[in-house]
Amino acid sequence: MKLDDLTKVQRSLILYLETRIVDRAGRLDSRHLNKEDRDQLKVWNADGFIQYGRIVMEDCNSDGSTWVEFSEEAWDVAHAERRARGHRMLESRNYTRTNERHHAG
Repeated sequence: MKLDDLTKVQRSLILYLETRIVDRAGRLDSRHLNKEDRDQLKVWNADGFIQYGRIVMEDCNSDGSTWVEFSEEAWDVAHAERRARGHRMLESRNYTRTNERHHAG
């Protein structure tokens, strides 16, 4: 799978998953997932792009009751989208850097 194959919604989802892997050891907060997201997780899981499943009841907590792990391919796609999003954000920034300000001498 390549970054260009993903819709805007899928790109957002892959970044959410990446963040949860990095910040919460892969636990997903279902309050931040809708039916479309869950359906996509199932497709990606079946394709081997990610691994996704439920956490046993006694280990569930406020961090989530489902888990996700990335394949190497998913890590590559997530990194490409993180980088592309960074570029998009910088292109639309609404501030002036100090080194861009011209001082009258």
